[in-house]
Amino acid sequence: MNKPWLKTGLKVLVAISLLSWFLYHSDIDKIFENLSSLSPRVLAAAIILSLIYQVIKSFRWWLLLTQYSFFKLIKLNLISQFYSLFSVGQFVGEGAKIYILGKGQKEAGRIAMSVLIDKITGMIGQVIVAIFGLAFTKTILPKSLTWTFIAAAILCLFLIFLIRLKFVYNFLSKILSDWSAVAIKLRRFVGWAIRLLEAWHSYSKKIKIIFVCIVLSMVFQLVLAGVYMILSHGLGINILFLDWCWILGILAGFLVLPITVGGLGVREGSLVGLLGIFMIAPEQALALSFSFFGVQLVLAVIGGMIEAQRIKMFKIGLPNKSLNI
Repeated sequence: MNKPWLKTGLKVLVAISLLSWFLYHSDIDKIFENLSSLSPRVLAAAIILSLIYQVIKSFRWWLLLTQYSFFKLIKLNLISQFYSLFSVGQFVGEGAKIYILGKGQKEAGRIAMSVLIDKITGMIGQVIVAIFGLAFTKTILPKSLTWTFIAAAILCLFLIFLIRLKFVYNFLSKILSDWSAVAIKLRRFVGWAIRLLEAWHSYSKKIKIIFVCIVLSMVFQLVLAGVYMILSHGLGINILFLDWCWILGILAGFLVLPITVGGLGVREGSLVGLLGIFMIAPEQALALSFSFFGVQLVLAVIGGMIEAQRIKMFKIGLPNKSLNI
């Protein structure tokens, strides 16, 4: 068995084990009872709001790659959703965007860096919204939690703008140039790394765009909180919007861990623990997690259909038009 398949198999096993454990210690009938209480109107509202979330997310990425069609980037984000949900983690989805858009392109390094900057600004938006929720919530929580989020925001900003320091840029450029001269076998990789470094340096100078990206990240994080709030109210879970702001910040931190497929098991365990603070029954928390996964599944299926069409067109010799469907 190849290593990638072994890793995927292990993550599937972990996901199944976690889900089995939570279901074993819960009343399955109550979970289904909660799920059946969700009206089609609530589910439709959650799906529509999730699509709006994808549009805002794509617009943020488009600000970093204005030379590409905005609708093409929406399609790529939906394809990314497909790979993120049905593979070993979020980073596979991001990698799929880089591969599809950057394959055969001279500016592949810039495309890769745009995805990275997009991801980092998204994290900053998540953290700021979480800090906002923690600042105004009436729920009693450790103050260290707020400081942890503040430290995370500072670290993300540091990563974006570190390369603006001239001595850092020159130092990294010199190291890569030396490697290119010595390591002939790695010359192709080093060349790609140099282009990535140049793109990083270029983006670090676009302060206004970075600021707008962070603001958009905050907006779509609020939209995501709205999705959870709609679903939770449909399940009879009454948690204030401000609390969802910090809950999702913590949840995002857990979901970054690439230990299961599509975050299955991790999301359920995290929500059971976090909603337990509000005395929400595990069965309701699991129903919420499954309903949100269902909404994600709808978007992933759309992305999968777009990807299937792209691959089909590529096979018949229309690679340049494979995303213009």
